[in-house]
Amino acid sequence: MKRLSRWPLLLSFLLAVIVVAGCASTPTEIASPSPDFLISLPRVAIDIDANGVPSVLGFDTNQLYKITGGQVDLRWMRMDPALVQWFTATDLQHVEMVQKEDGLYIFTNGQALPHVAWDQQTLESVGDLIGDYYPNMEVFLVKFLPFLQRMGWDVVLRFPVAEGAAEIPLRDLSQTITSTVMAQSQPSAIQLRFLVNYNEDGVPAVPGAEALLRNMLGIQLQQLRLTPQAIQALQAAGIQHFTFRVHNNRLYIFVNGKVLPNLAWDEQGIRNGVALIEKLYYVQDTASLNQMLDTLLPLLESVEGELILQFPVRPGASPIPLPTS
Repeated sequence: MKRLSRWPLLLSFLLAVIVVAGCASTPTEIASPSPDFLISLPRVAIDIDANGVPSVLGFDTNQLYKITGGQVDLRWMRMDPALVQWFTATDLQHVEMVQKEDGLYIFTNGQALPHVAWDQQTLESVGDLIGDYYPNMEVFLVKFLPFLQRMGWDVVLRFPVAEGAAEIPLRDLSQTITSTVMAQSQPSAIQLRFLVNYNEDGVPAVPGAEALLRNMLGIQLQQLRLTPQAIQALQAAGIQHFTFRVHNNRLYIFVNGKVLPNLAWDEQGIRNGVALIEKLYYVQDTASLNQMLDTLLPLLESVEGELILQFPVRPGASPIPLPTS
């Protein structure tokens, strides 16, 4: 009887695989795949109609749920119709998300945006940090997170095309997705570093530089003030410092010295992101924005900046060293 009871589950799983396989012909490319474990799925296109109802291969969410025995449940993806109408009015036709071994890549109307990058170290840091504060999840995270580098999937959300608008093709699957972010060959021309110390009351201080920040740069530290309750919550969680570092076209985030997945970009990705904002929010003066980018992008590439927020150490805890450069 136990063997027979497995058949409905197996059949449902096979139906789910057939639905996914019917969406495309090639699996998501993963560089240097693991020889012992790999899950690489083809592109799945999910169509969102004007009422916000998702469908795959012509089957809406309720139909998919029934025919796959609950193995494919996209009902949670139903969107607000007003949001769909906004995307249609601004000609946002599709958003694509691709997970590979080195990060999560996002494309809008086929154009690449800045992406989330990770490696084994940053994924391990996520597991360690969450495990520190949620011990009951540690075993699961230790087993699951490394598999992100052995999994590939590609999901496209397609929205209705406005009447009279030309249909924009999806990203060409024959073009390999690779990180276009390269390390700078020259040392940074500008280096900035701010260490902000908080006291028990949440009052920030930058010893010796507060007057300079206020009078020359217009930075008011009181804008960074936290409540005593927030400081107490950080202490209870064991968090002693956050570090935000901009270097080599990446934004690195450290918590207690452990580096997390980072935000990576290149010049074209930033320009695509600005163009998307212009489109969504009807920005008219695009010439001035492009001029600003022409000035800021070379400057951004030449800057190495670091902002550290340091909090009081919980009584009885040992101080954790700041991350090294």
